[in-house]
Amino acid sequence: MDKTEKRQGVVQTLRSTRFMFARVWKLRAGKGYVALKFIMALLDAALSFAAAVMPGLIIDQLMGREVSSWLILEVTILVLGPLLGEVLTGIGGRVICSLGQKIQLTYIEEFYRHTIKMDYEMLEKPDIQEQKGRAIDLLGNCLGVVDQIGALFRSMVSLFLLISIISLLNPLVILVMLFAIVGNSIVLNHLNQKSHNFDKEIGRRKRKQDAMQHMLDMFEYAKDTRLFRAGGLLVEKFAASRREMNVPIREKQAAANLAFLETAFLGLISRAVLYAYLVYMVAQKGMTVGNAVVFLSASEKFSAALDSILNAWLALAADAMKVEDYLKFINIPREQYGSGTKQPVFNRESVIEFKNVSFRYPGKDCFALKDFNLVIKGREKLCIVGENGAGKSTFIKLLTRLYSPTEGEILLNGINVNEYDYEKYQCLFAAVFQDFAQFYMTVGENIVLADSYDRERLDWACDEAGLTSVVEGLPQGYDTQVSKWIDESGVDLSGGESQKMAIARACYHAGEIYLLDEPTAELDPNAEYKIYQQFDHMTEEKCAIFITHRLAAVQLADKIAVFEEGRIVEYGTHEELYAKQGIYSGMLDRQAEFYRNTENEEECMEGAAE
Repeated sequence: MDKTEKRQGVVQTLRSTRFMFARVWKLRAGKGYVALKFIMALLDAALSFAAAVMPGLIIDQLMGREVSSWLILEVTILVLGPLLGEVLTGIGGRVICSLGQKIQLTYIEEFYRHTIKMDYEMLEKPDIQEQKGRAIDLLGNCLGVVDQIGALFRSMVSLFLLISIISLLNPLVILVMLFAIVGNSIVLNHLNQKSHNFDKEIGRRKRKQDAMQHMLDMFEYAKDTRLFRAGGLLVEKFAASRREMNVPIREKQAAANLAFLETAFLGLISRAVLYAYLVYMVAQKGMTVGNAVVFLSASEKFSAALDSILNAWLALAADAMKVEDYLKFINIPREQYGSGTKQPVFNRESVIEFKNVSFRYPGKDCFALKDFNLVIKGREKLCIVGENGAGKSTFIKLLTRLYSPTEGEILLNGINVNEYDYEKYQCLFAAVFQDFAQFYMTVGENIVLADSYDRERLDWACDEAGLTSVVEGLPQGYDTQVSKWIDESGVDLSGGESQKMAIARACYHAGEIYLLDEPTAELDPNAEYKIYQQFDHMTEEKCAIFITHRLAAVQLADKIAVFEEGRIVEYGTHEELYAKQGIYSGMLDRQAEFYRNTENEEECMEGAAE
């Protein structure tokens, strides 16, 4: 490491230390935490100094057969000091722990309030997830910087007290100990750099291991794992990922072992020189045994104080690298949330227009949408159909501003949607996604997604979604926990029931535009028919966009758009598209033929049974 890199490392450490200390100090609990840490540091330094000096003084007085009030006081301090220190440390430690928990919780809340407002497309990137993991590591020890500053302060006070004693022996002794400390600093600083790089690699490999472990732990994988006998495969993949992660862990440990061996060797040299010098002073120069004990104890504690200062600085340097990772993560631009301030309005006269929109996912070469154009009018019902990968879900992500177009623009009432307030714009939509989320909360909280709710509105939403009978059959109604993962008295809803819950969520939040992405995928045909009847009622006087493979939804649509390879290849009413005898009519005929064959098979089976 050259001088420039060392200087940059020092600057980075000082900058990051100042940043984290200032963050803690600005909190009321933080001020109390810092004050107590420094008071405890002073107490510890004073007791350490007493423990270094008192034994030698006592020995000299006893050898001179002197019993004085000073001797009694010295013995009392030496005996009672550790107890007093433990009592005060215990009392102060409880207060420090309580204040530390408050500070840590404050920053964890702040961190997650930040991440939930990060651009959706950013969170899908693996490298961003790795940065997030390293940022979370810092949150687990957000008070580490203050703790190390406290340790640094304690050690420096001890150092100045001990120097006054050691310098009476021979100032050159200090140089001998400094030799070991400087050597240790070089070794451990190099270890810090290597450890940080190892931690990055360990974090990257741990994400793969965590994914494998998740599939072994989570209940939703249990059926497939057993029925398809996939358990052995998952265990093998988990073990393989764990073995991959163990490689950098072993390398990190080997580097640490070598570094600690080198520091132990340097310590051996400095202690050998010190002991030899003290033996010489006692044997040849007439130093008293008590003074030798004082100097020996002071030298050991001086060396320990220097070590503590070094370790505190190296810990600050290690934390500084974590702080830099943290700052990189939280400084990732939140383009969507900061993009606009206008208030969106959507009514009967409103128009949303995709104008020459192209979109390519990060890291992909091909476009998911290409030169895409579409106009959606207020109160219009649009049904989108197409094969998997045609761009249907990408269209929804762009419409809701989860992603921004790579090219082109999306307009609402002639204004680019990025000029509108992000949260207010998203409030226009009530969505039921194909991969809807089921939260580990109660049924009521899953629908409302808030601590409090309007009971009448909740009842109405469940009635609209066909969920009322399900809720009435639950042991605690709306207060029943979803999933047994955190509560064994919870309920595991079926796929259809979960989907109805997602539909009820959209009803409760009722925006001006309903987005229904495969909303009946988990429902049987009879339930599907009822749901579409309810959709027809729900979306009356609303704009609605249906994405589906099952063409029963076309009966609700004013217009139908057929997607293929990121473009609209057919657009019009059901009658217009069917009359063209193109892609749409072919899809409809194939699906109708499938249902007719299914019905014939059922009739044959019923006849055979009779």
